[in-house]
Formats: sequence, structure tokens, C-alpha cells
Amino acid sequence: MQIRERLWVGLLTLVLALAAAGPVFAQETSPPDQTRKFELGTDIGIVGGTIDGMAFGVGISGDYEVLPHVSIGPLIQLGLTNHLFQIGVSAQAKLTLDLPDVPELKPQLQAGIGFIHADLDIAGGTPSDTSWLIPIGMGLEYRMARNLYFDSTLLFNVTNLNVGNKSSDLPVALFVGLRFLL
Repeated sequence: MQIRERLWVGLLTLVLALAAAGPVFAQETSPPDQTRKFELGTDIGIVGGTIDGMAFGVGISGDYEVLPHVSIGPLIQLGLTNHLFQIGVSAQAKLTLDLPDVPELKPQLQAGIGFIHADLDIAGGTPSDTSWLIPIGMGLEYRMARNLYFDSTLLFNVTNLNVGNKSSDLPVALFVGLRFLL
């Protein structure tokens, strides 16, 4: 798939997610969760579309609530294979929605900007590249306890990595993990 087609797929996904969120905003929402001031998260998963194919992924995040339902914070994504070490660091903005009928479940939309660096260990050297990164995604949080959430996140990482003769324009990350409210 060409980069233009991938960008259109990512944009279409974002538009559909925002369109689906419209009815949620139209409903009467529950009062904002006052315990969600600062949140730390850790995730594991897979990252597809890297310069070395499918990779094991790790995500680490922190979110600080600046408005009801809106938070900002850092996101670190790692992608690892036998030959690849990839790290992406971005500043994210996240919109967390309330579902009145299911207060334990919280859909999310997020986007950010940052940079990504990849080192590929191949015969003849260790080429590397650093590029810009725009992670756009969605997820779900499920409240398991007062200060603990189970989380799943799907991120489309728009970038322009070129290492040797390999390139990666749209790595897609699927993470599951835990969020701890502080």
C-alpha cells in the first residue's frame, strides 16, 4: 500500500471514530471522574509495518488532565525484533469519553507529535534513521478498581523512516496494558 493510500485509510478511520463519538457527546454524560488527575500506563503488544516487519511492542505513557475528559502527556513506544530497535517519543492529547450506561468503560481518541528513531542491525553495518512521528489512535479503558484500569490502544504511527533500502511510513501498534491513577 502506498503512503497516500495509508494516509487516506488513517484519515478515514479517524473521521469514522469522531463520527461515532458524536452520539456520545449528545447524551447526558456522567460527572467527570475527579480521581483522574494523573495517570501512568504501561502496555505490551505488537507493532506491524516496521522496517523489519512485525515487532514486539512496549508502550509507556503519562497523562495529566487539563480539562474534564481532556489530558496531555508523553508517550514512549518501543518496537523490538532480532534486528531492530525502534523508539518513538511523542507528546499526546487524549479525549476520554463517558458512556452513561456503562460508567466503567471509557472510549478514547488520541493524537500527538514527536520523533522516532530506528536502528537496524543488518550485514554490512548498522544503519539508522530519525524522523518525525504523528501517532493517531483510539482505545478503550475498563475500570477494574478505584485507581486501576485495563487498557487497549490502537495507534497509527504516521512517519517517514528510511533505513538502508527499507522504509516505514505507517507502523500500526496494538497495545494492551494497565493504567494507574495517582
